[in-house]
Order: sequence, then C-alpha cells, then structure tokens
Amino acid sequence: FRSRATGAYIFSISSPITDAGTPVGFLAGLIRADTLIKRFVAAIRIGENGYAYVLKDDGEILAVRETLMLLGTNILDHDFGSGIMEHPGGVLNYRLNGRDMTAVVRKFDPVGWTLVVCAHTDEILSPIRELRTLYLTISLVIILLVSLALVLIANSFIRPVKHLVAGLEQMGKGDLGHRIRLDTRDEIASIGHAINQMAVKLQASHEKINIQNRLLTRARDELEQKVEERTRDLKRAEEKYRSIFEDAVEGIFRVDQSGRFIHANPAMARILGYSGPDRLTGIVGDLFADPSALGKLSRQLEVQGEIIGFETRIRRKDGSGCWCSISARTITPPGDDRLCFEGSVLDISERIEKEKAQKEKEAAIAASRVKSEFLANMSHEIRTPLNAIIGFCGLLKDRITDPDKLDFVRSIISAGNALLLLINDILDLSKMEAGKLTIAPTDVSIPGLVNEVRQLFEPEIMEKELTCHIDLKSPFPDCLLLDEIRLRQILVNLVGNAIKFTPKGRIRITAEQRPAETSGDDCHLSIAVEDTGIGIRQRHLDRIFESFEQVDASTRKEYGGTGLGLPICKRLVTAMGGDIRVSSTPDSGSCFTVSFTRVPRGRPDNASDSDHTQHQALPDRSDMPSTDLSNLPEGFRSEFIERIVPRARSFDDAIVVSDVLAWARQLAFLAEEHGIRSMAEFSRDLIRHTESFDILMIQKKLKAFHRLTHRITETN
Repeated sequence: FRSRATGAYIFSISSPITDAGTPVGFLAGLIRADTLIKRFVAAIRIGENGYAYVLKDDGEILAVRETLMLLGTNILDHDFGSGIMEHPGGVLNYRLNGRDMTAVVRKFDPVGWTLVVCAHTDEILSPIRELRTLYLTISLVIILLVSLALVLIANSFIRPVKHLVAGLEQMGKGDLGHRIRLDTRDEIASIGHAINQMAVKLQASHEKINIQNRLLTRARDELEQKVEERTRDLKRAEEKYRSIFEDAVEGIFRVDQSGRFIHANPAMARILGYSGPDRLTGIVGDLFADPSALGKLSRQLEVQGEIIGFETRIRRKDGSGCWCSISARTITPPGDDRLCFEGSVLDISERIEKEKAQKEKEAAIAASRVKSEFLANMSHEIRTPLNAIIGFCGLLKDRITDPDKLDFVRSIISAGNALLLLINDILDLSKMEAGKLTIAPTDVSIPGLVNEVRQLFEPEIMEKELTCHIDLKSPFPDCLLLDEIRLRQILVNLVGNAIKFTPKGRIRITAEQRPAETSGDDCHLSIAVEDTGIGIRQRHLDRIFESFEQVDASTRKEYGGTGLGLPICKRLVTAMGGDIRVSSTPDSGSCFTVSFTRVPRGRPDNASDSDHTQHQALPDRSDMPSTDLSNLPEGFRSEFIERIVPRARSFDDAIVVSDVLAWARQLAFLAEEHGIRSMAEFSRDLIRHTESFDILMIQKKLKAFHRLTHRITETN
C-alpha cells in the first residue's frame, strides 16, 4: 500500500496472536518497497538497455531507475501489459515502442508481486548474428544464467519473507516461545530480531498474565467457595432462627411507635387467643387489663431502653385474661429511622396460679401446724385434770357402798378412760401433723411383741368368747431393728379394731419374715391381722385411712370410736418406711397387712427371748423383773406385800398417771434399798413410760407386775 505521509509503497506483513483459540493481539511488520527494489531489482543490468521492475497484483509498476519511462505507471496501460500479468512465468516476447523485447517473468505468490527482467531482443541477439553458432550458444547460456540468477535472486528475497510469515503465523497460534532465525544481516533480519524481542516481551507478559490469571482464578474459586459456605451458613442460620422464631414457646413480637404489630410468631398469637400471627389486630395498648401497666412499661423503656420480666395481666381476644412476663427493648431497624419495640411475652399464668396455690398451701400448713400445736398443748392441759378426775373417782369407788352410786362412779371412770384414749390419739395425730413425730429404732423380738399384744387383749377376747391364734410362718431372728413403741401401737390398734368389729369367730395374727434380695443381713417383715367380723364394703376401703372417717353412721353409733386409729396406723407405718394394705369382704371379715422392707437385724443380747411373753418399750431389759422369788429379803417381802401390792391394785379401775409415777418411785426406792436390781430396772422403766404418758406401756407394766405379785403370794 502507499504511505499517506511519504507516498512511498509499503510492504506489510502481519499475523494474529491467539491464546487457547482466543485472539489476544496481532504481530505486524512494515518494509518499504523501494528498499527491496533498490536492494535486489535496481541493481540488475542486462546489456545497455536491459532493466528489471516489479509489478503489483493490480498491475502497478514498482521501480527505482528513475530514467525508465515505466516508473509510476501501470503495466496494463501498455499493450503487452495484460500478456505479462497473465503469463504464468518464464520467457516472454513482446513489442515496446516499436522494438521487440524479451522478458523473463517470475510470480511471487505469497506477496502477489511479479518480477520482470527484460531487454531489447536486438541487444540479446546481435552477438548471435555475428557469431551465430558461438554466440547462440553463449546467449543460451547467458539466458540460462540470467534465469538462474533471477531464480536465485527471487529465492534470496522470498526465503526471509517466508521465514517471517511462518514465524508470525506460529506466534499467532500462541507459541510465543518460537523464534525467527534468519542468516542474513539486512533489514529483514532486523525486522525478525525486533519481532523476536517483541515475542520475548509478549511471552513474559503472557506468563505474568497467566500467573495473575491463576491467582485470580484461585482467589475467585476461594471467594466462590467462601461465598457458597457463607450462603449455606446464612441459610442454616436463617432456618435455625426461623425455626426458633416459629416454634418458640415465648411470644416474640415487634411493634411500631403507635403500638401496631409489625411481626409476631405463632406463640404470640396463641397467647393472645388468635389463630395465627396474621390475625393480630389492634394496638398493644388495648391488650393490657390494667391501663396503668402500659404507662409503667413505656416509662421504663424510655429511661432504660429495655425491660426484663415486666409482669402484668393482659386481655385475650375472647376477653379472658392471663398473666404474662414481658421483656422488650427499643430498636431502630437498619435503613429505617422509625423507632420500634421488640421483645418476648411468656405466659406465666400457670406459675402465678402455682405460686398462689403454694402460698395458700403454706398458709394452710402453717394454720394446720398452729392447730396441731394448739391441740398438742391442749391435750396435755386436758389430760392432767382428766387424770385427776379418774383418780378421785377411783378413790370414791372404794368408799361408796350404794350400788347405784357405785355404777355412776364406774361410768365416770369408764368414760374418763375412753376420753383419755381419745386425747392420746389426738396428741399422736397432732404430733404427726406438726412434724414432731420421731422414730427411734430399738431391738425388737417380733414373736415376743405379738404374744404381748395378744395377752394385752386377753380379757376382751375372753369376754366376747373369741379365739385368737398367732401364726409364725417362718423362724425369726432373735431381734430386728424397729421402733417398738410405734410398732406396738400399730398392732394394738389393728388387734383392738379386729376384736371390736368381730361379734363372734376368730382373730388371727400372722407374722412372716424372709431375707431381703439386695442385702444379706436385712429381711422383709410382714404382719397380718385377720378377723371374721363385719367386714368393709369396697367403696369404703379408700376412706378408712383418712382422719375421722368411719364406714358409715350406723357403725359409729353401734361400735363407737373416733376414726383416728387407722389414720394413725397409716402415718406411723409410712414414717417407719413401711406399707399397710387392707382386703375385706362384707360380713366375712377383714385383713390388715403391715409390711416393712429391708429391716436390719438387731443385737441379740438386747432383746428378750422370743418365747418370753413380755417385751420392752423403751430400753427395758424385761417387762417383768426376773427375780429369784425364794431369796427375797424379808424386809422387802413384807413391805412389798403390805404397801406396794395394795396400791398397785387400785390402778385396776383407773390409771392416774401422777399416782402411778409416785408408786413407781416408791417401788424403785424399795428395790434399790434392798439391792434387787431387776426390780429397780423395772421401776425405772415404768417411771420413763409414765413421764411420757405412754398409757399402753403403763398398762402392760402393771399387768406384768400383777403376775409377779401373784407368784410372790404363791411363794409366800
């Protein structure tokens, strides 16, 4: 192409540069056409008038010999021009300016040029005419040499250009490591060197770009991975907090400054009595049952910015109320300048009711405790004058001879003893309700205790003509560790009830023990009291262990009683870690079973013989002093028979605790004075029972004493 700046023809060589099939640039080289012509064409001399020129593919003539008329013209302007352009290459004859011309034509396809070397035919053939044979041969040789020279010249021009084009094409394919190697030291070699330098720089830049691309790719992959992980985390967190929000027990809300709901969870709607959060209407202020509560809440939020555990009563949709605990704070949502309130609401109605019930329960317990303490104190206060009444009636009985008056006195004594037993039951019950009942385990012989209880009721059994059997199902250890006083009280109540409600038939006391499965030394103990009495109907079985409960009014009217015996038994058994059960058939009888699990064995040396008919209450060594009756001192024997025995007989009709206490002290003094240790221990035990108002044990001791006096009298 022609340069706009200089008007010279420029030879351009270019090739695209690609990276993995993607164009990233192109490589171009420019060569001045006159430089090539001057280098290779203008220097050609053939005869005097021979010359050479180069044609473009459009016929334009490129030449450097300024004397030629062809310079700057187009070969197609001449008659022979089309023949040269169409000639495939070789020798061509034509006429120019009336003269024959001989030319050698060479096509250069890569650049679209045609090289023409020509001369006047006359100049070429004139030597041949002179020396036809010699010069013809020489001419032919010259023509051949010229043709060869033209070919060599063409090759010397085309080869570097081909190297340049091939190198550019290779680089254009992305092989920036390829280098153009030229053996010449001309401008084409300089162009090749410049192209190589440019390829080196492009290769370095390409490597930097590749490194940067790898770094960018790695950074992009890491960023995408982090974004993906963060997205998953955010999704999980959203699902988690959405689940917390939806499934929370507390009501969660957000309201605007006017008090209207913006967001709320299902629990909030449920607390307020709505079917769903989208059903919430109205403003928060309308929900407060106490209008002043809203003002308190608002003031605290204004001052503190948040509030925790604000308890108030709110109004539900249906008009009912519930107690709630409100925790809230003031917030400004992102991108919104409006002030909002958010927080949670917890329905505490159940807790408030429980606290109220607990307070009422504590008040009731406190009132019951005060009542029990009052009853306990009053029982002591009543029992003291009652003992005096029973005692004085006993004295009157010995001085009255009128049968009617004697019956009156005996009625007073009987009623007094019944009242005293009732007071004792009330005292025990009040102790249990006041929490003052203590369990003191001691060594107990179960066979001895069962025999003792049976003997205690021997008069009643004989009076009603009943039979009472004791059945020991298995051998018993010498002693077990139980609270004997409470166990005796339980059995006395059960056996007494069995006798009371059995008009005829039998009473059976069954005791059984077996080794505990989890402990080698402990055992399971069960004692059953069975009768053939009136029985209990099934619907009454659940109430017989409640205080002041009896089967029906007719039973109370016919058999009497207060309904405290079985409740006391139930509480005593429970306090001792046992269980009491009942089975009954109306008109056939009842069976009460007391069971204790894992009862420890006691120390044999502290228990009475299992065949002995008496047993201890407190730490007694025996219920009846084991005294050698044949070796009693005479002074003790006489005073014992004259003073101690008559006074003891006065207790048969009425037991006055103060009188028994004085008598027991007198007996202890007499026994210690004469060195009778067993009698002294017996007296001290009786003193302890008297001081604790244990009527049952007092009666037991007095009966044991009567048996002793009978033996002493027989010995005497």
